Amino acid sequence: MVAKQTDQVHWKNENLESDDEATFGKIRQALNSCEGLVRNFATKLTPPDTRMILPLLVVPSGTLWQVDFTEAGELQTPPRLIESSTLFLNHGWTVNREPTVGPITYQVSHLELVSQDALPKAAERWKNFFVE
Repeated sequence: MVAKQTDQVHWKNENLESDDEATFGKIRQALNSCEGLVRNFATKLTPPDTRMILPLLVVPSGTLWQVDFTEAGELQTPPRLIESSTLFLNHGWTVNREPTVGPITYQVSHLELVSQDALPKAAERWKNFFVE
């Protein structure tokens, strides 16, 4: 499953409230950090020639929940605690490498969401992904 929306739910006066502003800020911070790395690597042409930048948001253990909906928007599964998820972003930017090479466009398709206790397992999965 790929997430298309995040929301931060909390209790206020015995009622659940929803606010994605705090989560949005954390996602923006992860993306801005990626952009800084891309700009740094794009303007310093040193080995290795190929790099991967994985945007990641680590959340406290026991706070990452998932709810599935049908394509029609109907609830498909009740909320359940998960260890990780992938958030669809489709965000990109252009880095100007003038005068040496010219501009490049970098596209971030997804952001990984991982609970703190699941981070070692996720890191192992990512490491194994790149083993030749």
